[in-house]
Amino acid sequence: MIAQEELVLRGLSISPGIGMGPVYFLCPSEKERGQSLLLVDEIEVEILRYRKALDQSRKEIEWMRTFSLQAEPPEAGAILETHLEMIKDPLMTVVVEERVRNTRERLEHILSCLVEEYQQRFQALSDRYFQERSRDFVDISRRILRNLQNVSHLADHLPPSTVLVTHELVPSEMIEMKSSSIAALVTVMGGLTSHVAILARAKGIPYVARVELSGFIDKGVERMIVDGCQGIVIVNPSLQRWVHYQTLRDEMMQKESLHLSRAHLKGETIDGYEVRTFINVENPAEVELIA
Repeated sequence: MIAQEELVLRGLSISPGIGMGPVYFLCPSEKERGQSLLLVDEIEVEILRYRKALDQSRKEIEWMRTFSLQAEPPEAGAILETHLEMIKDPLMTVVVEERVRNTRERLEHILSCLVEEYQQRFQALSDRYFQERSRDFVDISRRILRNLQNVSHLADHLPPSTVLVTHELVPSEMIEMKSSSIAALVTVMGGLTSHVAILARAKGIPYVARVELSGFIDKGVERMIVDGCQGIVIVNPSLQRWVHYQTLRDEMMQKESLHLSRAHLKGETIDGYEVRTFINVENPAEVELIA
């Protein structure tokens, strides 16, 4: 693709709205720290390194949970409570340390293998609860790996009003980031009932998932439009398209402000008849989809 060429992609609409801005490609580092086995006298040092990263991860989650009670949607607190429980699980403590001692492999490799094993174990299950537990485990493991490798937080270097493009975003990364930093979100993976989807809708961030990214990453992409209402992503939009979507976005913001200003009013007709709305759902997860 030639730089500046406009490209229109389609995906799954997750969170409505229109987001526009420069593009930030997020490619999480999952590099392993060498392939050589640990020496016998390095084993306990490696385990100590893991305990420090685990403790740092726990403190970060606790801080986010405290912060989320005031500044984040209620769903964020529940997700972080789950993460705090999971980080104490023997899978994250005893199992990892036993593998270090038994295999003498480095932590980065062991955690990567555990994530793969865990995902394979639950990918065949159709139950949404277990699918989310698998994603939670990936989330926690990614945080621990980042602390093992002393990688800075995404929120620390994300430019303001950015269209964030990545393969898959985990819930805690979404919670860490300020709404003002993300104009929109585009991912390869993702579904309507995922934790990231719930958080994106709660924060009012336009989000389109299941977009094929391999064709344009690192190929002259400067800015992007994300139409979360129609599930459309426009790469390197023309000036005419950019102005058109700016107008649409401004109109949507004006309508939203008008609706919010009337939110306290009763749902009733001019002649005083009160209107009640009832919705039928099959399970609690569907409540989050009601707009």
